[in-house]
Amino acid sequence: VARLDLRFAGEEDEDEILALVNTVFQDEVCCDTPPEIKTETSAFRSRCRLDRQELKGELLYSSKTRWVVLETARPEEDVIAAVALTMEQRAATGKVAKLQALSVEKSRQNMGIGSHLIRRCEKISSGYGCRSICIDVSMQRQDLRRWFQTRGFSESGGGVWPPSAAIAVPTRYVTFSKAINKMQPKQNSRSSHISGRENTKQGVSVSNDAKAAAMGKKTYKPPTVLPPGGAGPLALPQPRGVDGTPETGNSKKDADAAVLLNGNGQRLTGLLDALSLGSNTMDVASVGKDENSSLDDLMNTLITKLRTPDGRSEFKSLVTDQEQNVLGVPLQDLLPWPPPIDETAASPPLAAVIPPTDH
Repeated sequence: VARLDLRFAGEEDEDEILALVNTVFQDEVCCDTPPEIKTETSAFRSRCRLDRQELKGELLYSSKTRWVVLETARPEEDVIAAVALTMEQRAATGKVAKLQALSVEKSRQNMGIGSHLIRRCEKISSGYGCRSICIDVSMQRQDLRRWFQTRGFSESGGGVWPPSAAIAVPTRYVTFSKAINKMQPKQNSRSSHISGRENTKQGVSVSNDAKAAAMGKKTYKPPTVLPPGGAGPLALPQPRGVDGTPETGNSKKDADAAVLLNGNGQRLTGLLDALSLGSNTMDVASVGKDENSSLDDLMNTLITKLRTPDGRSEFKSLVTDQEQNVLGVPLQDLLPWPPPIDETAASPPLAAVIPPTDH
C-alpha cells in the first residue's frame, strides 16, 4: 500500500476504470432469483456494471461525484483500485458521502488495498465537511457485511435494486454507514476570565455587549471561540480548498484585484486630469493632489467628456494605460481562462446509483 499513489481520476483514466470495475463485478451472483429462473443468475450483467457514457459524464461534468483511484508508482502508473465518491446534502443527516462501485484488481485483493482506499475516502469526505460515509452491499454477500462491520460500519437501512442496464434481476441490499465528523456535546460553564459577566455555551463566549451595541452605546465585538471549560480562545476553522485542505486565501489574482479595487477615486481623478490636459499618459505621482475637488465635480466632468466620441476613445485608451501602470498587465490577462464549465447546461447523463462491492 505504501507504494501506491492516491488521486482523483481524470478523463485519461476512463479506459482503465471501465475495465477494472466491469471485470471485478462479473463474479457477483444474485440471491433473489425469481421463481421462473431455475439457475443462479448474475446480479450484475457481464461488462455492463459501468457504462462508458455514464462514466465519462461523471469524470467530466459531475459536481457531486468524483472517482478516486489508487495506482502503482512510476513508471507503470497502473490503476489497481477505484471507487466513486458522491457527496450530497440530506435534510435528516446533513452532508453525507457515498461510496459506489468499490473495486480492487483481482490479483491484489486480500492485501489491505480496499481498506486503505476506504480510509483515504473517509479523510477526503471529512475534509469536505461530511458527517458520515455510507455504502450499499448486496444482502447475499455475508462476507462483505462482516468485512464492513469490522471496519466501523453499521447497518442503517436497505432496499431493492431494480433491474437495469447493469443489474440483471431485482436484488436486495443493505446500507452500511459510519460517522466521520461527530458533533461536539453541549457544555455549559461559567467564565470570568473576560471583563464583564458572560455565559459560555458550546465553547462560544456570549456577552451582553451585543445588547449594548444594538442600542448604540458601544461597539460590539464578535464572540470569542473557547474550548470546553474556558481554557483560552481557539482559532476559528480555516476555509478549505478543492482537495479538502486548508487554504490561505491569498493568490496573485487576489492581490491584483485588491490593487485594482483600492484607490478608485484617486485613479479617476488622475484620468480626468489627463483628459483635461489632452494627455495619453498617466502621471501616477500627481494623482489625487487636488483635495478640494468633490466626487460630484469629478463625475460631472467625466460625463461631459464621455458625451463626445473623441472623449470616449481617449478615456478608453487612458484606462488601458492605467491598468498597465498599476498591474503591469492588461486587465483581461488577469481573468481566468478557459472559463469555468456551466454545470447547469445540458450534459451527458450521470451514472445511476449502482451497488458497490468489496473488490
